[in-house]
Amino acid sequence: GMFVVTDERGLWEESSTNFIHVAHKRVEMPTRFEPRQRGICHRLDSHTSGVQIFGKSWAAFKHFVGQNSSHRVHKEYIALIDGRLGGEDGPFSGVIDVPMKKIQDFARREFGSVACTKEGTGLPAVTRYTVLRHYRVPAAGRLACWGQDRWFTLVQLRILTGRTHQIRLHMAF
Repeated sequence: GMFVVTDERGLWEESSTNFIHVAHKRVEMPTRFEPRQRGICHRLDSHTSGVQIFGKSWAAFKHFVGQNSSHRVHKEYIALIDGRLGGEDGPFSGVIDVPMKKIQDFARREFGSVACTKEGTGLPAVTRYTVLRHYRVPAAGRLACWGQDRWFTLVQLRILTGRTHQIRLHMAF
């Protein structure tokens, strides 16, 4: 998997552990000096693995950024989530359509997104899901500290919009 650091220092830090720096060392890209994204056509959240697209030319960069921003890129994920999505009887597939609104509180240094429940607030955020499998993990041995068995769900997700932290928030909703 790959991890993309999204703060300005990380985008420009010359380090053998900085994926962006290593990619620019290995492949000649005129977009590497692009001031906001260094040629990256989209971002991955932290603790997320997946394909990272770079524009090797300005034309390719503009094309892929345009495709992504107009929601023409289909993004699918496999996630292991805490809990039993759909319960025992389902539904085992569905659509989560909960608008999201970015929160920026400079005084408290809090930035991110929050799911909105009021109509007319936030931006559309839509996720389709299909449960692939449920796992029950017994609270035994090293996991006895849980006090009770826990359920986890392997789920396939397709985001129809691309909001920051959309999968995390929709899976918690």
